[in-house]
Amino acid sequence: MLDFKTLLFLAFVFLFFATIYGFWLEKKHPQAQGIRFFTLFAFSFLVGKSLHAMRNLIPDFFSIIFANTLIALGTLWLYVALRALFGLDARWHKRYFVPVILVFTGFVIFTYLFYDTNMRILILSLFFAFYLGLFAWMSWRYGAKPFARLHRFTSLFFALGAVLFIARSFAANTLYLPANYLSTKELYILLPYYYLDMACALLSVLFYLHAKRCHMPKS
Repeated sequence: MLDFKTLLFLAFVFLFFATIYGFWLEKKHPQAQGIRFFTLFAFSFLVGKSLHAMRNLIPDFFSIIFANTLIALGTLWLYVALRALFGLDARWHKRYFVPVILVFTGFVIFTYLFYDTNMRILILSLFFAFYLGLFAWMSWRYGAKPFARLHRFTSLFFALGAVLFIARSFAANTLYLPANYLSTKELYILLPYYYLDMACALLSVLFYLHAKRCHMPKS
């Protein structure tokens, strides 16, 4: 099994190429609604994970609070992008800032008032579990032809992620975790990074197919 630092580096590589890929898709298929939100998702995760990787080099505000707030924001960008993918209303609404602000507030409290790594993991895990569950439902409910089977697979993939982060939430409350866990080999810390790499690949395929479908002339 790969260690945490290697997985973090691989996540950086995947997110970097996903960001470049998103820009390319947007330029090639400007009529495909949602591609810009996919690009913003990848870029937000890329910057967030890059700041996270500098945990011992920069202040906690940037490597913990700002980094994870960007990741939460990126998840909301992905939510809007997926709505476009499934033909739903795909606009950014101010109410989408509410969960991002909640994550930011939670990380401020458990970084500066009560330093607690486990609570920060719990907050982000519950956040991901909720949105991955929502993504799974959207994929199952609104995924239609010509990619219905792929959307079914995507739904199961997102559901698996929701289960993974729910399990991670329980583990965060029961296992000892040092304040700086960049060298950890705990499976419940490492698995989300494997999942993130696979998610980047799957989402890149989905939005490529979405862009190609939008490019095809309507009969």
